[in-house]
Amino acid sequence: MIDRKYFLRFWLLLLALFASGCAVPYAYPRVDKTEAIPVSERDVTAIRVDYTAAGDERWEREASEYRIALVPIDPKQSQIPEQSRVGLERGLYLYMFHLAHNNKVSEYVEVRLYRRGSRTVRLNNSYQGGPLLWVPTKTLLDREDAIDTMFSPDVAGTATTGPADAPPLELTAEEVFRFTLFTPLGTEPFRQACAFGAREYAVLKVDPALPAADRERIEIKESYLRKLASTR
Repeated sequence: MIDRKYFLRFWLLLLALFASGCAVPYAYPRVDKTEAIPVSERDVTAIRVDYTAAGDERWEREASEYRIALVPIDPKQSQIPEQSRVGLERGLYLYMFHLAHNNKVSEYVEVRLYRRGSRTVRLNNSYQGGPLLWVPTKTLLDREDAIDTMFSPDVAGTATTGPADAPPLELTAEEVFRFTLFTPLGTEPFRQACAFGAREYAVLKVDPALPAADRERIEIKESYLRKLASTR
């Protein structure tokens, strides 16, 4: 699915700047991938995130297309196989006042790793192998953030072997699960990812130390994912 807003902006900018002679459009195939990830722990869940994003720098990026799928972990090899995606990188080189800027749109792939009681780890093409760093969650909201991060459309920042930057606390279901705008519903890997998330929210919501307001928010997220997990 193409985001019409970004598509229209791109072509309007192209026409205006190309006519003025200070823009050079380009497009070429590009492969994005993550290396094979060793996972010695047995209680790890992996989700693959495919997304399209605009922005020259990683911290500028916003996902205009976003898909998720559960990734099986090979028990014999104790690793997640290499994940790759072939996409089209396109954009405009802008030349103004002796300055150059690259307005590009690219396809990316990212792997997010979850282990109950730890912050989520996000890996992208900057990961070149090596041990994973699991940082324990200290509060119930930290545990909620770890689940949210597995599904969140936040693609800014640099993913490494360390834990992801935590998203804002107390996100609503609509803020977390924006992937439903782009992900084809009903595929088995998608349903498996949603079922995993629903289970983790369900475990969290029954903690007696959780305030009622937080329990209600988490229950909504659980119900949302449970419904998606049953979509055929």
